[in-house]
Amino acid sequence: MTVADMTPDRVAEIIREVAAEACLPYFRQLDRGQISEKAPNDLLTVADVETENMLGQRLAAGLPGSVIVGEEAVHDDPGRLGLLSGDDPCWLIDPIDGTINFAHGLPLFAIMLALVDRGEVVAAWIHDPVHDHMAIAERGAGAWFDGARVRLAPPPDLARCVGCLHLPRADTDLAAHMGRNRDRYGPELILHCAGIEYQSFLRDRLHFAVYHRTKPWDHAPGTLLLAEAGGHAAHIDGRAYDILAPDQRVPLLAAAGEGTWQAAREALFPAG
Repeated sequence: MTVADMTPDRVAEIIREVAAEACLPYFRQLDRGQISEKAPNDLLTVADVETENMLGQRLAAGLPGSVIVGEEAVHDDPGRLGLLSGDDPCWLIDPIDGTINFAHGLPLFAIMLALVDRGEVVAAWIHDPVHDHMAIAERGAGAWFDGARVRLAPPPDLARCVGCLHLPRADTDLAAHMGRNRDRYGPELILHCAGIEYQSFLRDRLHFAVYHRTKPWDHAPGTLLLAEAGGHAAHIDGRAYDILAPDQRVPLLAAAGEGTWQAAREALFPAG
């Protein structure tokens, strides 16, 4: 942070304030006219737009000179992604991660935020507004969940690990291969909300997850939180996740440790 009063805790307060004013009032109160589609099965609600706008305004005011890259703004103007690599501090916002759950009244959604400095994620926040859970990370300084420092415990053997597989629709061969190896790991937990899934890592309720949508607002906060807690995330070809060049053709594998990452990689994906 470059402004004294914009501490990680102050940013968390802003997120909570915006959630109370622009997000939660719409939860289970949406009219049909307040829900639309950006693409088939990709929902947008008035709460997404209002939350992103309000959060962006308050963060920019609190950190003069900073810029905003929000999921909904990028949908309207993809060129805004270029701000992530600029010289100005950049707030990367996912106003409601898990919009499909939000729109259907399911309490499984999150507000996700990352602070980016010339392409590097330096701080992250994931807030569960319904249950008021807050995860915070600072690069090189650790990860916290609800105010307590988090260091992940060694995961169990893969056969007992809880996994989360978001199977690809476009690559049916890969999806079939992953499905055939379903018996290699333990229970499955799929919440259709990356933010809550990343929080589940910090709570020792999830040990690995596979993602085929790798947009920066979906994974910049979670991958930093995971790394600062002792976990590991990378594309299955070994490349580090890069918010400036997310490759949606190569799945992202997140795990509670490098050993679990390697075991899940070998069990679920074809060799080579």
